[in-house]
Amino acid sequence: MQLIQKYFPNLTPQQTECFAMLDALYRDWNAKINVISRKDIDNLYPHHVLHSLGIAKVINFRPGTEIMDIGTGGGFPGIPLAILFPECRFYLIDSIGKKVRVAQAVADALGLENVTAVHRNVIEEKGKFDFVVSRAVMNLNDLFKLVRKNVRPGGTNALPNGLICLKGGDLAEELRPLCKTAVTWPLSGYFQEEFFETKSAVYVPCRSIILFSKEMSTLNYKIFTVNFIEENCYLLWDENREAVIVDCGAYSPAEQEQIRAFVAENDLTVKHLLNTHAHFDHLFGAQFCSDTWGVLPEISADEVETYHQAVPQMQAFLHRAFPLQLPALGRT
Repeated sequence: MQLIQKYFPNLTPQQTECFAMLDALYRDWNAKINVISRKDIDNLYPHHVLHSLGIAKVINFRPGTEIMDIGTGGGFPGIPLAILFPECRFYLIDSIGKKVRVAQAVADALGLENVTAVHRNVIEEKGKFDFVVSRAVMNLNDLFKLVRKNVRPGGTNALPNGLICLKGGDLAEELRPLCKTAVTWPLSGYFQEEFFETKSAVYVPCRSIILFSKEMSTLNYKIFTVNFIEENCYLLWDENREAVIVDCGAYSPAEQEQIRAFVAENDLTVKHLLNTHAHFDHLFGAQFCSDTWGVLPEISADEVETYHQAVPQMQAFLHRAFPLQLPALGRT
């Protein structure tokens, strides 16, 4: 328990009590149903509780965030995260019923009203969440393909909605299919214990897809890879050379000039700037497109608040201030 307080010194008395109760609860349940290796139960706090809280070192979930924990087993990482983020909702699923019973029983004993545990395979899960989390469940790319249907677009946290996994070992080969989008944080940068030397948190954003009313055969397109997270920006145009820019996150003058030059060389007229999500990674692109072609960003009405939070989110994520103002919105 002291290990948790070492790295999370601002716990409330209620959170401290909940974390302290975990040892007796899991020892009792583990004697009945093996959810933690019996050789490892003495390492409950470093190997399971603190490891789960590694996710909290890379994102501070905002109140109201909904998180699905897949392959939760006895409740990791979901239950430690639910203690730390009482104003968020956690939905724990596992395909093994007896493990789900343990997770729900522990949550009930702790009085965690923000936890629901369900016996279900992720393939069958149809719910939508802000984030999906997991701990060493399966190959990351395979997992991403399974859960991207469960992640709603956009987001109000410092990271766009997506998948966050706790992984161990050499991830080079596993991350190869997702190398353009995945972000990795070694947990040894947050926790000093030897156990964490090979452990990482991996984040993969889940982006939505826009469907256009025109037949795809009549549309031409160009893909630009832009900004510090190497995101795709799409330029589409029809037979009249009228163009739509989708998810423009062009950050540097060189990236912006590349898009501007392509539009000019192909005699295109930019008519719209669309965003599949209104997150801060489109901040620079919105300003660039507004200044260059006079188009205003168009987003769904339910993401207007997120759009107006883009500047402080950018500052918080990069830990420095930007003297930028967002252009006004076009249609929502």
